[in-house]
Amino acid sequence: MEGIYFFKAPERKIRSKCCNETECQFIVITAGSYKAFIPQEKKDFTAGPGDVVFWRAGEVRFEENDPYNPTKCFSIYFSWPNPPDSLPHFCYDYNHLISLLAEILLDIKDIVYKPDLIKPLSNAYLTTIAAEYIRLTRLNEDELVNKVAKYVEEHMSEPIRLSDLAKYVGLEVHHFGRKYKALTGRTPMYDVKHRKVEHAKGMLILEPRRTLANIAERVGIKDAFRLSRLIKRYTRLTAREIRKQYKFSQVKNPISPVRKKT
Repeated sequence: MEGIYFFKAPERKIRSKCCNETECQFIVITAGSYKAFIPQEKKDFTAGPGDVVFWRAGEVRFEENDPYNPTKCFSIYFSWPNPPDSLPHFCYDYNHLISLLAEILLDIKDIVYKPDLIKPLSNAYLTTIAAEYIRLTRLNEDELVNKVAKYVEEHMSEPIRLSDLAKYVGLEVHHFGRKYKALTGRTPMYDVKHRKVEHAKGMLILEPRRTLANIAERVGIKDAFRLSRLIKRYTRLTAREIRKQYKFSQVKNPISPVRKKT
């Protein structure tokens, strides 16, 4: 592993051309919005909280930040001579394992005092991150799952029903639900709520003074009480605990000035 850094995008709009000639990169998004355009493929995508983005060494892209919803992320640089050609540019970290491993990687720089231990420990965690990324992309390679994720991202501030998703993908409701669960092991509505909670968590981190009622409105949840219950169910933390936890981690892991935004 070449390095890991915690990064917050500036609160002004910037569009930049990026290319790491010798290093691959994982971007583990904890809050905000990340948009990239890939000129050689003539396509773009937007990632949000809970998503993990992967860039190969030498891959050119244009990145654009949203000043009203700035990205906060772990940025991991590493050597990977021959990553699988089939790997997509991003996937969703359903079990939060990659995010947890990224936090540990950042901590290793502070808590490991024997230099000869840092590299093997870091490489072990990085290998696990890469393996989990491959596993998640295999789970999500079906077009149906990707369509549902896209719909949720584009309608985040609206209430989303099972019938809305079924209509969007062109399937009868019960057939759609059964097929989705067969592919993922989860119901479509479980994943809808999970993504909404991740966006809510991102807002709690970025704007700790924003009320839960306002956040609920932004993620299409009926009221603050229901959002509070969902946050506790999916993260096992209260909104207050998320705010406190992140405030503590900011003090413990200051943003490194070494790397610029990729």
